[in-house]
Amino acid sequence: MYRIALVQDLPMPDDTRDAFAVAAGDAPSSFAHIDELLAASEAPLVWLHTRTGWHAEYAIKALQAGRDVVCNAPLCLTSSAAWQILETAKYTGRKLLVINHCSRFWRQAARELGTLRSVHAWARTTNIPGGNRFPDGGHLYGLFYPLAEALTTVLGPIESVSGNLERSADADALELSGHAQFALESGGTAFLDWTVGAQAEANHSGFSVTLEGEHGSLVVRGIFEQDKLKVTSVEPTGIAMNDPGLSKCLADRLPSVLDGAADGRLDAFRALRVVEFIDRIYTRLQASEA
Repeated sequence: MYRIALVQDLPMPDDTRDAFAVAAGDAPSSFAHIDELLAASEAPLVWLHTRTGWHAEYAIKALQAGRDVVCNAPLCLTSSAAWQILETAKYTGRKLLVINHCSRFWRQAARELGTLRSVHAWARTTNIPGGNRFPDGGHLYGLFYPLAEALTTVLGPIESVSGNLERSADADALELSGHAQFALESGGTAFLDWTVGAQAEANHSGFSVTLEGEHGSLVVRGIFEQDKLKVTSVEPTGIAMNDPGLSKCLADRLPSVLDGAADGRLDAFRALRVVEFIDRIYTRLQASEA
């Protein structure tokens, strides 16, 4: 067991809750705000499971106080804040772990397909997830984050981004839909469309990714479940793909990482790259609204 103090304002997915229970035991200290935790607890490890906009402040304060940090993804809302968190961890010499999703399947897809020629991805839900532009950022930081994380893995370097957002009359509300087009440095083109609420009533909820590369093509479909992509259909052409089933569970991985082992599932730099990808989308699309 590890001495852990928790700041939480969101429910934990099952695998995160199991990992937390393995690491912290039955009765860890829990707080509503990082300032309360740092004043009342000397636990050397701070676990953050909060809305994304609070992560930068909470993680930096904990690291500066000499604590190690475990944080749910997304790491934060902007590229600059992500770099500040990582630089603070480096300067203080403390551990910073971020609970990423397993990327094994998407890494294999990138290898098998080779240079990408085109990518078409969409995400829909008939629900209207709650939230505000702060501290939630946008739906790519929320329900659709696992798809953004997968695309970060497969797309490679991006030359430019264009597109548009559709919003309601409430300036503080999250977008209703978004369309992003990417010019890839490899010469290919990618598209990402996402929609929530009434805009999705004519279509089923879930996600789809169609990738065409130099060695073949791949269509992946599924649903969003417990903050993850649950793949329900894999259709490869010209390439061979492994089963996208779950890898070693987080509860099995975490203790060895807390003891110093490396594991991409908990790599903060990987989480930073996803934030850079999403931040670039919103920065460009919001600029086009002006």
